[in-house]
Amino acid sequence: MSAVHRRDPVRPRGRRVTPACPAPGARGRRRGRGDAGNTAIELVLFMPLLFFAIFATVQFGLTYLGNSAASSAAREAARIARTGGDCAAAEARGQEILSTIGRGLIEGSGQIDAACGAEEVTVTVNAQGVSIVPGLPATNISQVVRGPVESFRADTP
Repeated sequence: MSAVHRRDPVRPRGRRVTPACPAPGARGRRRGRGDAGNTAIELVLFMPLLFFAIFATVQFGLTYLGNSAASSAAREAARIARTGGDCAAAEARGQEILSTIGRGLIEGSGQIDAACGAEEVTVTVNAQGVSIVPGLPATNISQVVRGPVESFRADTP
């Protein structure tokens, strides 16, 4: 049998092949060896910052929605107090609205105070917001609504 000489398809004849890694004194950057572990270090450094940004955004949204729920409860209680003049019924209705809308947004039940005067009604809602960011205190939510007492006044001729 005669030996078959095949040409190497990777290294054509007559060409000189350069080494993959440059000589120790040569300029240039070696690939792969100097970057080992950079991704893991970047992940360890930036993930806490990313998580804090996400939690702070969610905390802001929960505080905003809790403030909106307190505002709705204060407006509803003021409407009841302005039209009927009964402060106890206004506080009860405001508490019902706050516990319904504010579920999951407000810790506890919150406090609703209605002050009914002869000409003006003032309703104050104070509540504690939910805190999900460790180390940050919960926000205080406060809403005040004032309005004139509605009464019938006959037309004067």
